[in-house]
Amino acid sequence: MKHLIIIRGGGELGSGIAHCLHRAGFRVLILEQKKPAIEPRAWKRRRSASRRGRS
Repeated sequence: MKHLIIIRGGGELGSGIAHCLHRAGFRVLILEQKKPAIEPRAWKRRRSASRRGRS
């Protein structure tokens, strides 16, 4: 049996790594917080564009 891999944070990078590990046969557990420590890039772009008067 392969080891259990625990990933802290399932953002873009974490979920991609988890997917690759799972396909390789590893058991994967992704841990998330209720409130993310960092905003995803798409939110940041959207918020900065709206501040400049664009939508």
